Amino acid sequence: MNYCKIILVTIVFISLSPLLIPWPDKLEYRENDFFDYYFYTDVDIKQAPRVSNNYYFEYISPDGSTRETNLIIFYGGDAGIIRDYLTGLGFHHYDYIDNGREELWISNDNRRFTFSIVTNKKKDLVSLIKIMR
Repeated sequence: MNYCKIILVTIVFISLSPLLIPWPDKLEYRENDFFDYYFYTDVDIKQAPRVSNNYYFEYISPDGSTRETNLIIFYGGDAGIIRDYLTGLGFHHYDYIDNGREELWISNDNRRFTFSIVTNKKKDLVSLIKIMR
């Protein structure tokens, strides 16, 4: 009888444990951070060409007005390769934002998300951002 109670408590604890783990609002990680990379990284960001050997990922969870956002940030690299990648996915350049530093890319076929390419020439950064709508 005591053995059954221990098993029942263990099952309940394991079942409720995901509720006890805090979900991050924003997470920065590298590709070799196995759990974070495979759990948080969107497939389109995973498959994005690596335009530099020095890069990291960010995940921003949806919270209120914030949308789920996945991005890869490169130190250096050529944004043209990322533009070619987005074109291959069926997206096209729509607009420039933030004084031309951010390019908005949309698809006529897929309106569930958009991409942005952000370049910061001063810091030599290129970012690919996927935002769920």
